[in-house]
Amino acid sequence: MKYMMLLLVILHSISTPAQPILTNGKIVFEKKTNITRIDQEEGRSFSHSNQPLQFSISYYELLFTNSRSIYQPQKTGFREASPSWWNITSENNTYTDFSRGIFLSRKKIFDLDLTVLDSIAHINWKISSDTRIICGILCRKATCILMDSLIIIAFYTDRISTTGGPESFTGLPGMILGLAIPKLHTTWYATGIQQISSQETLNISSIEAIEIYKKDRTNKVNAGQI
Repeated sequence: MKYMMLLLVILHSISTPAQPILTNGKIVFEKKTNITRIDQEEGRSFSHSNQPLQFSISYYELLFTNSRSIYQPQKTGFREASPSWWNITSENNTYTDFSRGIFLSRKKIFDLDLTVLDSIAHINWKISSDTRIICGILCRKATCILMDSLIIIAFYTDRISTTGGPESFTGLPGMILGLAIPKLHTTWYATGIQQISSQETLNISSIEAIEIYKKDRTNKVNAGQI
């Protein structure tokens, strides 16, 4: 009888899906780009220092709840390991409202501020059985192809139920903790995950995000930029 009870407990633990570990939290991502490889492919040669620079490294944070997320440059401890000319898009901010199916992206390229409000794009992910441990969490591999030839490799976990990730990548059954775009020689990997309160997580609503977009567009129309 004792062995039968033990067997039932084991079977129950195997059949019970893993419960989400976070519903509100913050994930720090390290974005790394091999700029030396890009320079070689494009036939450029730059002399940054006595030792040739291999990577551009920057850090972002993803604040999330079950229904919303904000992806932005890390406010504290941000470190640039590349010349300023390379980090021209380091001020990117992306707000995603999963319940409304919209995202708002604000990018600064040189002196140009760009704001985009659009529906969340559908990505045709293919999930494989390959796995990888990221921040101590088991993640499953998924791939997709964008623009006919751009291969995207992602590692996601269902321990965080929010279907988001770095930049504007979404659509997997859990949070993306690792992302790679081989053609761009760029990777995003989570380096830290922590739980925070829902109030601390998001201080902007979807309505406010839309108002930001409308105000930005109105200013550009008045300035003759549109």
